[in-house]
Amino acid sequence: MTDMNDLAATATNLIYSSDSGFDVAVEDFRQDDDTGTDSSTIRAALAWISANVPDGQGSRLYFETGRTYIYDRTAEIDYINNLVIDLNGATLMRADASVTTARLATDTSVSSNTIVLDAVPDSWYVNDTVTAFVGSGDQDTSRNPMRITAIDPNTNTVTLAAGFGPFGNTTQTIPAGSWVGKSFQCFLGRPSTEEGGKLRPGINYNVQIINGSVDGNSANQLNNSWRFAMEIYINGRSSGIRGVRFANTTGECIVGHGLRVESCEFRNLSGSAFHTSRHDDTDAVGSASWFINNYVESVCLAGNLANGHSEGAVTFSWGAGRLIVTGNEFRNGNESVLGGFGPSSGEAMPDKWIIFSDNIATSFKALFWGLFPPLEGVVISNNVLVDCNDNSAQLNKLFNSETSSVGGNVAVGNTVLGGSFRATNATFGVEPTNTISQVKVWARGRKLRTDYSSLSDCTAVVEASTAIMALISADTTGSVVAFHSASGNRSGSFFIQWLPSQKKLQLLGNESGARVEFTTPVAMPGQVNMTLRTFNDNTAAKAAGLVAGDLYKLASGAVFSVI
Repeated sequence: MTDMNDLAATATNLIYSSDSGFDVAVEDFRQDDDTGTDSSTIRAALAWISANVPDGQGSRLYFETGRTYIYDRTAEIDYINNLVIDLNGATLMRADASVTTARLATDTSVSSNTIVLDAVPDSWYVNDTVTAFVGSGDQDTSRNPMRITAIDPNTNTVTLAAGFGPFGNTTQTIPAGSWVGKSFQCFLGRPSTEEGGKLRPGINYNVQIINGSVDGNSANQLNNSWRFAMEIYINGRSSGIRGVRFANTTGECIVGHGLRVESCEFRNLSGSAFHTSRHDDTDAVGSASWFINNYVESVCLAGNLANGHSEGAVTFSWGAGRLIVTGNEFRNGNESVLGGFGPSSGEAMPDKWIIFSDNIATSFKALFWGLFPPLEGVVISNNVLVDCNDNSAQLNKLFNSETSSVGGNVAVGNTVLGGSFRATNATFGVEPTNTISQVKVWARGRKLRTDYSSLSDCTAVVEASTAIMALISADTTGSVVAFHSASGNRSGSFFIQWLPSQKKLQLLGNESGARVEFTTPVAMPGQVNMTLRTFNDNTAAKAAGLVAGDLYKLASGAVFSVI
């Protein structure tokens, strides 16, 4: 259990340096007798770069092509910037849980910082982080992964920075036989002094992970909780992951922010593909994120209940937003395409600003797991959604956000986009009713919500800041302009209807007390012809509901104003 970081000082092969930076081979740091683990070798190479490459000069760490590296400990990027981690066609595979996990030998208080194990795994080192769990799901898993401060191999006693705290059905005691496993990542960004599963402050500038495979080896793991295992955790600026194939993850895949995740492939993930989350301190210095031109198939397989935080193929946590998701294909998810977006209770950094455009998603429970107003800067445009169920309840919430919009999307199969859209949307397969999903033009002023009985012939909708709308539609009888207010009749408060067969324009109110008035600040030119109702006298007109100023006529044709 000797820490292999000191191997960084013993590399014997040449490290190539040029004006463009340093080329560093992982295999230059493997022990001559080949007794070092893959993780110790990778960690030694990164430690050498951290200690020897001047910040800003840049370096490339490259792996051996075609080799499979088994990682049983976190490879820490530390404070390194301007780094390319070139997997170079290699595969990084998570070690079996049997190598990284042990069982409690005795009942242990949840507040105790000392645990006794049946045996201490060889892969455990001081400063590693461990998590207790009594089952495979999130509720069975400690809320607070803890750092190892001491190991006594003679007594199999491990000292932690603090106790795990209560979780699941355990209130005071974690029973003997419960699992304690190491929580580790394939790559981890800028280090943190924080414990208890808190977010990590700081960013890595221009760190790129490219060209290879990461295999989570899910068949040989014991726990699916997002608190337990993630493959890459990094907050960055101008950083990214490109051309990497991710498969068989047991928990999370990529967690962090300020990343450009591009042209990657994700298959058979127990959790999400990309989980955006950032520490408060990184918001000002970090950048936005992009998830573009990726292929995602079979995602969130463990389900959100087991994982605890895999609401969507792309999901969101503290400080999420500032995200563009475009040009991706998503297939077959046990949850939604996108997770829960919007401010959380008491959150200082609410989620805001996301563009989801030009994607294809097939067979998900929904587009969004949840939208939580007030919403800011959510744009859903030009996507093809196939068999993604009814999204009306969530997407209608975007209606009350002046900075959000939905449009240009195509709904196929059982997908229902629903409600109140502000741009073009198309529907195939089912004639919509009680929706406006088939509007062809929507010129937006501010916001309006409506519930017309049938808008299948709708060709234009115009919203005004007064929350009154005009609907232009057409049918066999003629053309109609219908005005509607939020409190008005479901099929419109007032109509202007042209009847071509009769060469007649009608003004029709369909609410009790509705009436038509003409107010002319100047004299009306020419002649105005109107069809007036006929009454015997002023009293009869008032009894029929006319009010002072309304016009009526007698049987003789004489026109009077109600007084």
